[in-house]
Amino acid sequence: MNELLRVTNIRTQTANATQTRSADFIVGRRNKTVWFRTDAEPICDSADPFIPAALIPAMRRNWSLAIEGPVSAALLDGTKRIQTTMTDWYPEYHRVSLQVGSSAGSEAALSRPVATFFSGGVDSFYTLQQHRDEISHLIFVPGFDIPLGHAGERRRASDSVREVAASLGLQLVEVETNLRQFGQPYVSWLEAYVGAALASVALLLSPRFCKVYVPGTAAGNQLEPNGTHPELDPNWGNGTVGLVHDGLHATRFEKVGAIAD
Repeated sequence: MNELLRVTNIRTQTANATQTRSADFIVGRRNKTVWFRTDAEPICDSADPFIPAALIPAMRRNWSLAIEGPVSAALLDGTKRIQTTMTDWYPEYHRVSLQVGSSAGSEAALSRPVATFFSGGVDSFYTLQQHRDEISHLIFVPGFDIPLGHAGERRRASDSVREVAASLGLQLVEVETNLRQFGQPYVSWLEAYVGAALASVALLLSPRFCKVYVPGTAAGNQLEPNGTHPELDPNWGNGTVGLVHDGLHATRFEKVGAIAD
């Protein structure tokens, strides 16, 4: 019998103008609390953000998955396509059963702002440049590229991103999380998990945005199986927020040329 990954005790705690959304990820005797911490603006009150976080490790380890909370019907439908793609790409991944507390529809997404993930690198600068007319928010995630324990590096990166946002009249949303620490022992970050991790953050912020851009690295004719990919990213949407994989029409060299000024 396959082991069971149970995501339970989903809760939100508030303190000092911040809020932390967390859940316990339990497999046998192993128990890890996965959390996201951000400002006091609205965040998702369903279990949606924990679906991408749990599904990819569960597929790699062939764990059944039980989410003890409500999940949007659109996201559940998307996970079926994600499982098909991942198992087609990687023979070591397995299609797993997914049980949830309940499924529900989503709010209309038409009137919300548009955001992009932004690390300060070439890909994220290019996406920002290409969609500057609609993007109003940058999302920066300490704990992904920069480990949580690297306080000095994190502070410098945060200050740099904040300067970019201020100079362009954009709003910055920071989401700190230990999600990568949970997934790292089980899955490859770049090959399989980075897109799911970004999706978890986008879903957390779904009450704020109708669309979130995911800056891609490879041009369309250079695509290979990867954790963030046009065949994966859009399927993580929950009907309230949509994820858009961006940058397929430009090579790395062309992106550098476009943002050189």
